[in-house]
Order: sequence, then C-alpha cells, then structure tokens
Amino acid sequence: MATTTMEQLGSYVEALFENDDVRDNFSRMRANLRAANRRAGSRKNVWQVAEDPGVRARLVESARAARAAFAAIQEGPQEPSPWPRRIRLVLAMAAVGAAAAAYQSKTRPARPAAPVAPAEPAAAGQPAATAAP
Repeated sequence: MATTTMEQLGSYVEALFENDDVRDNFSRMRANLRAANRRAGSRKNVWQVAEDPGVRARLVESARAARAAFAAIQEGPQEPSPWPRRIRLVLAMAAVGAAAAAYQSKTRPARPAAPVAPAEPAAAGQPAATAAP
C-alpha cells in the first residue's frame, strides 16, 4: 500500500510540533535566515552580498541548524530518563559531598587526641583509694 505525500509530510509536521529539539533547530534556522536577510538588504548588489562574511556565516549556521533539525526528525524523540530530575540532582549532590569529605580528610592533618586531665590528688588526711585484691 503506497503512502500519499500528505501522510509522509504528516509525520514531519508531527515531529515539528512534538519534538523540542526539532522546534529549537527550526527557530534557530529562521533567526539566522532573518539576520542574513537584514544584513544582505543593506548591500547594493548581489556581489557584495556574496562577498560579505557576515551573511555567509549566518547562512552556514542556518544550514547547520536545518541539518540538525532533519537529523532530529529522523532519530525521533529522545527517550525520557528513567530517573526523575530531582532524584538525579540529590544523588549528584550526595556524590559531590562525599567527594569533598574524602578530599578534606586526606588534606587535613590528623588532630592529636585531647590531653587527659590528671586525676586530682587525694585530699590531705584521707587515705588514697586502692584496688582490692
């Protein structure tokens, strides 16, 4: 069964509306084309437009964005991560905290033990306590 042209274009249109990467690349392409058109409008003839490096750079960037958009359409939408963003953030912060603690423990010198206060001498006139045998 042959598909019609409208059915084929329908999948691209759906990708344009549903895929954020495609939408971002098309908007970047459109912005570059508009900037190139504005810059080219101030030139007197086609030769000046062709020799203008600013126009060429914008056209090249526009072509790159179009290529990236079509590649994103062919790849399809990105699969969402199985880990929600908040869980990934908490795990990353815990890993950074553990790494910082490990680094500090290696770079700081070990603290000496606190000195033990000597036992108070027995009061005058009282026998010293001795251990029973």
